[in-house]
Amino acid sequence: MINEKNSSDNSSAANSHLEGEEKNKEEQRLPFHKPLAAYIVADVKITDPEQFAEYRKLSIAAFEAHGVKPLAAAGTTERLEGREPGLIVVLPFDSMDAARKFYESEEYRKARSSREGAAIMNILIVEGV
Repeated sequence: MINEKNSSDNSSAANSHLEGEEKNKEEQRLPFHKPLAAYIVADVKITDPEQFAEYRKLSIAAFEAHGVKPLAAAGTTERLEGREPGLIVVLPFDSMDAARKFYESEEYRKARSSREGAAIMNILIVEGV
């Protein structure tokens, strides 16, 4: 027969263990502050420059509609390791959720659909500081 005190102690110990795991995850992050921001990072290889021009026009309109000011946009890149990158774009946001909302917004959805066949994209959302 299980006594209630032992059962309660076991539940408390399990909760403490889970809290410890969450703390360990936080400690495994790079030695910066907790994430305060998020960034959309795009690596773009243009395959149809004429069609891509329409995407560029619509994506800039989406940036403006959402108050997004790129930190980097198709500037010079220097490969240090790995494959040769395409054009790199970095967009700042207050959170992962805000970045996702922009990506899924009606304005950016129009830009994305205009890009089909015009570029090969690798787009990520990255937590940052």
